[in-house]
Amino acid sequence: MPSRKQDLVWEAYADGIVHITHGRASDLGRRLDGRSLGDFTAGDTDMHALAAQGRILRARRVTVAGIAEPLLLDAYPVRQSSTGKPEGPCLRGIISAADMQPAVAEVQALTASAEARRREEKLRQETEIMMLGLRLLLSDLPRHEKLAQLAQSLAGAIGASDARMLRVRPGERPKLILPSAGPLADAWALMPILAESDARAIATFPPGSRDNIFLRSVLQMGLGDIALMALPARAERYYLFCRTRRALEPDEIGLAERLSLLMQQALLLQDDQNRMIHAAKMSALGQMSTSIAHELRQPLNTISMAAQNIALLAESGQTDPETMRGKSARILSQVERACKVMDRMRRFGRSTTGDLKPVMLSDIAHGAQSLMGEAMEKAGIAMEVSIAGGISVMADELGIEQVLVNLIQNGADAIGRGRRGCIRLWSDDDPGNAAMVRLHVEDDGPGFSPEVLKHARDAFFTTKPEGAGTGLGLSIAEAILREHGGHLLVGNGDSGARITLVLRRTDPRAADINPACAGGACA
Repeated sequence: MPSRKQDLVWEAYADGIVHITHGRASDLGRRLDGRSLGDFTAGDTDMHALAAQGRILRARRVTVAGIAEPLLLDAYPVRQSSTGKPEGPCLRGIISAADMQPAVAEVQALTASAEARRREEKLRQETEIMMLGLRLLLSDLPRHEKLAQLAQSLAGAIGASDARMLRVRPGERPKLILPSAGPLADAWALMPILAESDARAIATFPPGSRDNIFLRSVLQMGLGDIALMALPARAERYYLFCRTRRALEPDEIGLAERLSLLMQQALLLQDDQNRMIHAAKMSALGQMSTSIAHELRQPLNTISMAAQNIALLAESGQTDPETMRGKSARILSQVERACKVMDRMRRFGRSTTGDLKPVMLSDIAHGAQSLMGEAMEKAGIAMEVSIAGGISVMADELGIEQVLVNLIQNGADAIGRGRRGCIRLWSDDDPGNAAMVRLHVEDDGPGFSPEVLKHARDAFFTTKPEGAGTGLGLSIAEAILREHGGHLLVGNGDSGARITLVLRRTDPRAADINPACAGGACA
């Protein structure tokens, strides 16, 4: 039996140049090394298209220009990185002369082994992506950061180079939220495409199609296939657009569907949290109803007295114009006062949008003071607010105001009914991060015991009797701060419990921090 020459092992990158990695010293190896895949003829098979299609060739007879003997070629594609830059070859395989080819069983074994290794590597990559998604879902990151990282993972899993996410709320125009928030030109024109995608797990738009051209124009995306995934939440819908360099394979579509389920869970968890926050807000309004009624009774009594005086003056015939104007002005001023009370309550009762906008820190603090001032005065508790001017933070104003209302009420409960005390709000800079500012809320109560301090952040933990409190625990307050890119500090101050809200400045360089307020000196 004649001896068989060694088979040639080869690989090729995206440039299509063949590199012989084993057997290059042989005569055949020297002649094939450095040739282009375009020189290989295998019927109507385009070797360049092989990588994109993910096809595998087993013992395919090929001819090469300038080489007389027929050859047998084995080839399988190798997955490339999501960035588009090759981290390894895109094709790999074996070449042998037809008259010295290995046995069919050997070829099949080599091919089966290569295919098994490819499947194993693909399964490993998918497992890593799904585990990353689960870790992100359960992490303490703000929702927009979770969505951004999940979207990036999904785009990488399907070989996409960039991604865009839109949010659609009933009656509102679509809004771009990833990679950065901002308005869109022709946003309303997107609605028919979005509505059509709701019925499908993944909608794809190939290059050259009318929808593809329109989407790339509106979303400012480059040339390529566009995959669209609808991510429904309870009160709104999100849409993720990914640009790919090629058509998606079935297994990639399956992976994208599984990852999109994780993204939907992140959105639904946020919905649940928002519902809890709004329920707590309604509970807080119920707790404040007595003080609201008392605050409204004063202007109503004044209006009633002025109206009775007008009636008496009319009966006695003393209705001179100047007196009537004075009485009318008094009535109107009290109506305005009552309207302001109701406007504050109506504003506080609205659902928060979750959108972060520049807002003055002093406005948030004084808003909470105006809501709680009457109740605190009735309880004999003073409120002192000393916020340095010019401090602007990125916040959902109603969300942070709700946290402050809860903390003020907690401080009043700690001081105790019938005891005189003081609740102080003041700001200072964060010593560890110039981009952050701290807002402190401190009371004159007994402070946190070591045991209570250990569990203060736990969900559903409370030291209050059943039915007491506003219903917004420190665990949810902390979640609200995380959504703002900040955090909550819980501890004791100089006189009692001190809760600190750490928030992001709008512009750290332009912040005006009052040094006199540092360490609570303004209190």
